[in-house]
Amino acid sequence: MGRAARILRKSLLRLRAAAGVLGSFDDDLRRSRRKVSFSQTGEDMIVWFLLDLLGIRKIAYVDVGAHDPVRLSNTALLHLLGHRGINIEPDPRLFASFPVARSDDVNLNVGIARTAGRLPFFRMADAALSTFSEAEARRMQAEEGIAIDECIQVPVRPLGDILAEHGCRPDFLSVDVEGLDVEVLQSFDLAHVRPAVVCVETISFSMTMAGRKNEPLQALMAEAGYLAFADTYINTIFVDEQRFRSARG
Repeated sequence: MGRAARILRKSLLRLRAAAGVLGSFDDDLRRSRRKVSFSQTGEDMIVWFLLDLLGIRKIAYVDVGAHDPVRLSNTALLHLLGHRGINIEPDPRLFASFPVARSDDVNLNVGIARTAGRLPFFRMADAALSTFSEAEARRMQAEEGIAIDECIQVPVRPLGDILAEHGCRPDFLSVDVEGLDVEVLQSFDLAHVRPAVVCVETISFSMTMAGRKNEPLQALMAEAGYLAFADTYINTIFVDEQRFRSARG
């Protein structure tokens, strides 16, 4: 098969898939016969299921370490469904696409930390793995062969301050910050703000799938009254246990 024929075949496949999805996609989970996922391993579908189960129809989301408006995004599906929220991405290069693609969201080019200030941000050769954690950056470079491209200074703020400033009480919180996820969760009052569903990366990155689970993070969520509803190996999706039990009857 020649190059032109392959391109034509791919185009026809995409058109057929798009027609099928559009013909049976709905903003109501139970009416939608086809599902669309943008997450790394289908996390957004689980999140949609849980929020629907809890009866949350107008969803506010916060995406910390948002990375990209579409690719590997845990909030792109919610945005497509008409929901809105806050996207937080510290890398200026990655952030540049958010004001264009998510102009109806709040988009912030900052990092999250327990206290406001500026911190060194390690931009990795694989931009999805960039981090404020020097220890994690050095580990990935030494153990995984992923180079540190550069280190830049980036402003940081507690998530609690950002939520208060924008009057946001998120129904869904997504956190993916390569090594400092606990610090993000400790930068706001989880008992007071209380997202219904939280998706957090709970394993260290490993090219050989030998990552270590973040036990302190899992313990923190359990102590806060969250149930580990699903685990996709990379991410764990937690749900407010009391609300979940009530919804289940």
